[in-house]
Amino acid sequence: MMHSGNRRSALPSSDDTTSERKRIARIFRMRGLAVQSSALDALLNVLIRERRGGDDETLHAIIDEIKERMVHGRGGGGGGGGRGNNGDNNVGSFVVVTPSLLGEVVADLSRTGRDAYDESVQLLDAFRTPRLAYDPMRRNFELIRDGAGTRTRRTLLHGEALDKVRLVNVFYPTVSSRIIRIGTCIDLSPSFRSFSFPAPTDEKFKKKVNMFAQRYELVRQRMLRQDIFQPKLLTTTGVGGAGGRSSSSSSFNPSRDDDGAGGGEGGTHTLTPVESLLGRGGVRYLLGMIVQVEEGKYYLEDHTGQVPLDLSHASLLTDGFVTENSIVLVQGEAVDGVLHVHHLGSPIVENRSDAIKAIGLQNTDIFDSIGSLSELEKLREQEIEHGQEGMFVVLSDVYLDSPAVMERIERMLAGYSTFDPLPIFVFMGNFTSRPLSGGGSTKAMMGYFEDLASVICKFPKVASDGRFVFVPGPNDPGVTGVLPRAPIPNFFTSALRSRVRHVTLASNPCRIRYFSKELVFFRDDLVGKMRRHCLLEPREDDEDDDVGGGATSSASSGQRQLTRHAIKTVFDQGHLSPLPLSASPIYWQHDHALRLYPFPDALIVGDGVDQYYENYEECDAINPGPFSNGFNFVVYRPIGEIGKLQTKSDVEFSQIE
Repeated sequence: MMHSGNRRSALPSSDDTTSERKRIARIFRMRGLAVQSSALDALLNVLIRERRGGDDETLHAIIDEIKERMVHGRGGGGGGGGRGNNGDNNVGSFVVVTPSLLGEVVADLSRTGRDAYDESVQLLDAFRTPRLAYDPMRRNFELIRDGAGTRTRRTLLHGEALDKVRLVNVFYPTVSSRIIRIGTCIDLSPSFRSFSFPAPTDEKFKKKVNMFAQRYELVRQRMLRQDIFQPKLLTTTGVGGAGGRSSSSSSFNPSRDDDGAGGGEGGTHTLTPVESLLGRGGVRYLLGMIVQVEEGKYYLEDHTGQVPLDLSHASLLTDGFVTENSIVLVQGEAVDGVLHVHHLGSPIVENRSDAIKAIGLQNTDIFDSIGSLSELEKLREQEIEHGQEGMFVVLSDVYLDSPAVMERIERMLAGYSTFDPLPIFVFMGNFTSRPLSGGGSTKAMMGYFEDLASVICKFPKVASDGRFVFVPGPNDPGVTGVLPRAPIPNFFTSALRSRVRHVTLASNPCRIRYFSKELVFFRDDLVGKMRRHCLLEPREDDEDDDVGGGATSSASSGQRQLTRHAIKTVFDQGHLSPLPLSASPIYWQHDHALRLYPFPDALIVGDGVDQYYENYEECDAINPGPFSNGFNFVVYRPIGEIGKLQTKSDVEFSQIE
C-alpha cells in the first residue's frame, strides 16, 4: 500500500528533475520496461509525494505491480499490454508504460482498507448474467456474455456501474400473452427424438429446447467425471482436471450386483443411453430428465431419446424431491418398451472448488473481475485483511403496509446505526401483505416506499452511507409469475431513491460478489412448491452428514426434513427451480440465471417457512424467515472466521421483540 500524508518535499531544480527522469527511465529499462514521457512526468509527481529520504521503495513497488500485470495480460488502461500485444505498445523488446496504466497501478497501490471493502461488493443482475455453455461434442465450456466486447454489467452497491461501456436499451422481457406451459422438451413422435436435435423450427421454441438440453448436459458431464462411472484405470486420478469423486452418502450409490451395467467389487458402471435400450435386456443405469408427455404419463428423456417410465415399484435412494423436469439417475430394466424403475436418486454433486477446476477459472468469472489465479490470490489477501468487517442483514416478506413491521424496522436500524462499516441491508418481498390491484394501488405502493424512506432518514448515517438492496417477491409490482423477475419498477421507489443515497433495485434472483465469495439471493417458496409437485414420497431423513449445520429451534422436526429435501434438490439439480413450467414458468433465454453450477458460497432464500440453515458441500443455505411473522431476520458474515487454510462464514438468526 502506498503512503500519503502531510509530508512535504522541496521541489527539485530543473537540473535535478532532468537527472531524476534519466535515473528512473534507466531503472525501468533494467526491468524490461519503457516509460512514455507523459507517464514519466506523472510518476515524478508521485515519487516526490511518496519518497522518504531517497528511498526507492515506492518506485520498485510500482514496477513490480506493472510487471505482474504484464505477465498475466492485464496491461489495461488502453495501451499497456504485454509482449504479445501490437507493436504500438512495444519498443524493441521493451513494454511501454502508458499514463493510463500507471494511473491504474498507482490507484491500486494507494487503495485504503475502506476502498477495498467498498469495491469488494458487486451486484450482478439476472438478466445480465453470462451464460455457461457446454459443448458435449468438444467437451469444453464457454462463458458467453451479452455481446462481443461488452463487459458484464456489474454494480457497486454504493451506486456506480462498473462497466465503462455505455449500455443502452436495457431490456427486461415481458410475458407474452401466449406462454407455452408443457413439461416435455419437444413434441413426441413415434420415434425417439432428443432435445439435442430439435425438430421445431421456431426460434423461440428452440430456446426452450436448448434450455433443457443445457441443464441435462451440465449434469451429465458432472456425472461422467465421477469415479463410479470411470474406467478402472482412470478412477484413481479422474479426468477433466478435477479428479474423480465417489458418490457421497446422500447420493445414488449403485449396487454392484446388477447384470451387465457394471463390474464386480471395486468395478465401475456405464450410463446407458435411452436409444440403446432397444433390444437389450438386463438392469441398466440411465441418466435422464423426467418429462410428462401426456396427463399422468411420465417418460425419461436424455440426449438420445425418450422411454416410458413405470415408477410403481421405484425405490428412492437419496434425499430430495423428485419432480417433473428433474434429472435423475435411474436403475431399471426395459421390458416391452417400458423402463421399469427399480431404484432412482439424485445426481452426484461437485463442490465449488472441484467444479471450478473442471470448468476453468476463466469460465466461472461471471462478475468479470477475476482474470487469473494471481488476481484471485490478491482478492483473497484483501479478504483476509478487510473481509471480516462486512455483514449482510437480510429480511424477507417485509410488509411495508404494516405499522408493526415499520416499527421493528426502525428499531433494527437504530441498533445498526452506530456500526462502522454499516451492514448491507437486503430486503426481500413481498413488500405488501396483499397483492395490489387497481388504479389506487400504484399510489399506495409509492407511499409505502416513501414511508420507508422516512424511517431510514431518521438515522442520517444510515441514509447517507447505508446500502440497501431490494429483491422483489411473487406479489410485488411488475411482471409476476415468471422467473427470473425484473426489479421493482423505478416509478414506485422514486421517493426512496431521492432520499436514501445507496439504493439498488435488484432482480430475483440476483448475485452479489463479496471479495472472492459469491452469494445468491432468491425469493421463492421453495419448500411449499416442491412438496406440492413431488412425484414420489421423499424418504425419511436419516440426518446424514452431507446436509447439516442445524436449522433453528423454531423449525419442527418434520419441517426440517422438508427443508433438507428442498435444499438438496436445488443443489443436486444445479438449478433454483427444477419444477414443471406450469408451476414455475421461466424465461427460456434466461434460464441460466437460475443455475447453481458451480455452487455459490452461499444461497440465501426468502422462503415462506420458518428460519433454517443448512450446509451442503461447503455451501451455506439460509432462510431468514418471514419478517412479517415474528420479526425474524438473519445476519450473515461471509468472512466470519479466518483459519490457516480457509475462511469460514458466520450465521446469526435474530429477532426483534
